[in-house]
Amino acid sequence: ILKSYNHEEILNYYKIKKIKLHKEKHHKSDFLDKSIPNAELTFIKAQRIENIKNEKSAIESQANFLLELIKRAAEESAQISQRLDSTFPARLFDSINENISSTSINDRLIGIQRKRELFMKFGIIKSEDTFIPRKFSNATLGKEYSTVLNLYISDALEKLSPYEEL
Repeated sequence: ILKSYNHEEILNYYKIKKIKLHKEKHHKSDFLDKSIPNAELTFIKAQRIENIKNEKSAIESQANFLLELIKRAAEESAQISQRLDSTFPARLFDSINENISSTSINDRLIGIQRKRELFMKFGIIKSEDTFIPRKFSNATLGKEYSTVLNLYISDALEKLSPYEEL
């Protein structure tokens, strides 16, 4: 929440902070008070937005907030991974009779690859190899492979879901 400061309050703040101002700026400015009597002011200092109340850079505050969101998303993704990995065999046997086209699988794998690349680009996730083998794009899959890959895709999307809100 921003607070309005008049010219006198601004000068007092900087005097308290022992920041030297030019002599001509130490006197009250009627022009400034008339022009912006109740304006909300944000100070730019060394290319940073300064929050006078807690003396913390707004950019630093937002960076810390984003870092906390990324940590929470990583923790949630890890919990999802553990849950999905422990139930994989049972879910595989449950889905063994599903019919899935290789085109659908290929399209979904490409979608996952793009998501991972985007998250990696911004440093949100780390992954060593996210590329789909080139020989797969034209391959016809057997039912067994289709079932396993379909389950893998569903799991991968669920594991990435906590990062979607970022």
